[in-house]
Amino acid sequence: MKRRILLLGSLIFTILIVIAGIYSYKHWYVPQENLKHGFVIVSTFDCPVGYEIKAHLGSMIYHLPGDPYYDRTNAANGYCFDNANDAQQQGFRESYR
Repeated sequence: MKRRILLLGSLIFTILIVIAGIYSYKHWYVPQENLKHGFVIVSTFDCPVGYEIKAHLGSMIYHLPGDPYYDRTNAANGYCFDNANDAQQQGFRESYR
């Protein structure tokens, strides 16, 4: 009996995780053709071509290509900017080098 309850609980948990993943993908993904206003919200680790500046929402810091932390910064659920001025206007600050 306990084994069936654990199995059912695991199944329900898995279904909820899949639903949450589908919702978050639809919520954060912005197609390439919708890029505008100097930034884009992304759901991938890297930024699209032309929007190489990675901005992390948790820290409100942006990273330029060549920055020591650039390759380790995950752009998912964050912003990618086409220039530093736009990042600063949105309230982000440049990473310390």
